[in-house]
Amino acid sequence: MGTHIRYKERYPEAFNKFNTTPKTKFNHDLAHKTINSYDNAVLYNGSIVYSIIEQVKKQNKSSSYVLYLSDHGEDVYYN
Repeated sequence: MGTHIRYKERYPEAFNKFNTTPKTKFNHDLAHKTINSYDNAVLYNGSIVYSIIEQVKKQNKSSSYVLYLSDHGEDVYYN
């Protein structure tokens, strides 16, 4: 599912780390929640990629590689 729209649905509650007022010129609750949800989704996605890399390392094979290509980023209430 990655970090596409409906960010709140893209990570488990344990990854709800960003929950303060973010720095943005859009000073309203929807913007703050959306930015925080996006950041949490990116954090979770990063943890998944990290987990895959660690699993490959454990295989201890010199010919193993992980290639990750992000399809895009999003401007979420960009300043």
